[in-house]
Amino acid sequence: MNCPGWKDCNMDEKNISGTVLNVLSLEDSAEDFEIIREQLVNAGYNLTISRVEKESEFVGCLYNHKYDIILADFHLPGFDAFGALRLRNEIRQDVPFICISGAIGEETAIDLIKQGAADYILKDRPKRLPLAIDKALEKAKEKELKRQANENLRLSEKKYRDLVEYAIIGIYTTNLQGKLLFANNAMCKMMEYDSIDEFINADITLTYKNKEEREKFIEIIRKTKQILNYELELVTKKGNAINVIINSFISGEVLTGMMMDISDRKHAEDTVKNKMTELQQFHNLTVGRELSMIELKKEVNELLKKSGQAEKYRIAE
Repeated sequence: MNCPGWKDCNMDEKNISGTVLNVLSLEDSAEDFEIIREQLVNAGYNLTISRVEKESEFVGCLYNHKYDIILADFHLPGFDAFGALRLRNEIRQDVPFICISGAIGEETAIDLIKQGAADYILKDRPKRLPLAIDKALEKAKEKELKRQANENLRLSEKKYRDLVEYAIIGIYTTNLQGKLLFANNAMCKMMEYDSIDEFINADITLTYKNKEEREKFIEIIRKTKQILNYELELVTKKGNAINVIINSFISGEVLTGMMMDISDRKHAEDTVKNKMTELQQFHNLTVGRELSMIELKKEVNELLKKSGQAEKYRIAE
C-alpha cells in the first residue's frame, strides 16, 4: 500500500541545502498542512513530506515507509492523536511523534507525553515546530545510540557467557575463605558434582588434600597476585584424586581461576618413569653380572696357570 500523495513528494534524499527530513503528516486540513510544510522549508530542511487523513492510510504508511518524524493533528476523521500514537507505538516506536493541535488542554498534552509523544505544538505557534523537531530528532538519536550500545553489550555478555559455559577447561571464582561464587559446567564435571547448584553450595576447601596445601596456595597468590601453571592434587566429591594445573589471579578478595585436569598426563608420566626405573635396574643387573663373569674367568685362568694346566684347560675371556 502506498501513501496518498507519495509520488507527488520529493523522495530524492540528497542533502542539498540542509538536513534531510522525511515527514509523515497526519492532517485533515490542507491549509494547516501547507503552513507546516512552509515552516519546515523556511527552517532549511531538505524536506520530504506526505499527508494522510485516515487511520488506514496512516497504518499503511507506517508499515511501508520509513520516516524521521510524525506530525499529527489531534482531531482526525474517525480517530485522534491518542489512537495515532498507539499505532506508532505498535509499528514504529523509534519514530518521534509530535502532536500539532488547535487547542488541547494541559492535562491532555501531558497524557500524550506520558504515552510516548515527543512534544506538542499549538497551531497558532507554528514557529516552535522546527525547534521541537530538532530536539525530538536529537533525543531519538541518543535513544538509538543507547539502544545499540545496550544491544552490543548484551551480545558481548552472551558471547562471554557462552565461551565460559562451553569451555572444556574448568573456570571458577571464589572468595579467599573458600566460598565458591561461580563455576562453569566443565569445572562441575571435573569435580564430579551432579549440578552447578550443588557445587556452588559445597565447601571447596575440602577439595584440597590437606589444609596446609590451600593455605600455601592462598599465600602465594596474595603475594604474587597471580599463579601460572600451578600443579595440585585435588579430591573430587566422590573421593577420587585428580591432578590439575591451575592459572589463577586475585582481584580484591575475589579469586578467579582456570583449571585443567592433567591426571591422564601425570599417569602417563608416572608410567614412563616406572619403566625407566625398571630398565635402569635391569641394565645395572645385567652389566654387573657380565663384569662378575669376566672377573671369575680371570681368576680361574690364573689358577690353571699356577697349576700348569693353563694350556690344556684355559678359558677364553
